[in-house]
Parts: sequence; structure tokens; C-alpha cells
Amino acid sequence: MGERFIHMMVAQIGKPTQHKKSKDFDTVCRMFTLRWLIVDELIEKITAFRDERNWGQFHNPKDLAISLNLEASELLELFQWKSSEEAIEQNQDKLQDELADVLYYVLLMCGDLNIDPKEALLGKLSKNAEKYPIDKAYGSNKKYTELYGGDHE
Repeated sequence: MGERFIHMMVAQIGKPTQHKKSKDFDTVCRMFTLRWLIVDELIEKITAFRDERNWGQFHNPKDLAISLNLEASELLELFQWKSSEEAIEQNQDKLQDELADVLYYVLLMCGDLNIDPKEALLGKLSKNAEKYPIDKAYGSNKKYTELYGGDHE
């Protein structure tokens, strides 16, 4: 499914728009491959960090999901009662730390559950591309059920 998505992305990237530069398939593949190698290394480092401390005994899927949600809430708290601009200006370092905490738990769960994050993300993007085709969703904040009048699942 990941390769199908890359082909779809190349097709979209190749279309002239004001937002995207044209790139060939090989360039897109190299870009994705390099970035995903880094993600695999991160999962290895995160798992090693955890295992060196013998924390695996506490890291079951339920508790990891709870921790992920708690870290996402800490990220959200940085925006509370502020505009996006104010929150970013006042909390750049904290935002980075909280995003790193969220990413830590996402990648740790992927490793523990044998979920390839690249395949999961590319697969989900492919599903979303079908639910939100450009001709219906461009510039719209409507959920896909509203775009289709509730007839699409």
C-alpha cells in the first residue's frame, strides 16, 4: 500500500500548483526512504533507552496509550488561553519537548505492536486521500461525511 501512495503522491506532486514543485518518482522515493530510515533508528534508540532502564515491564499497550494521551494533553495545555501565535512565541522550547514526548510514545507503541509507522502513515494518508479527494475537499474544513452528504463511509 505504501508504494501505491507514493505513486499517488508523485502524480499529485507532478501536477502544477502554486504550492508544490514538480519532483520525479525517484526523488520522492529517496526522500521517503531516507526519512524512514531515520524513524527506524529512532525506534531502536527509544526501545534501547527503555530496556536499559527495565521499564518494559510497565509499558503495556494500555499504559502506553494513556501516557501518549497525557503527553498530548501537556502539548495542548501550552495553547490554552492563548492564540496560536502567542503560544508558539512563548513556548517554543516546551512545544518541542512535548512534541518529542508524544513522538516517543507513538514510536514506542509502533515498535512494541510491530506496526511499521511508515506503512501505517502512508496507508492512512491513502485512505484519507480517497475520503477527501482534492476536487471535493480543497479549501474545505468539512468532514468527509459532509462532503458526500453522509453517503460515504
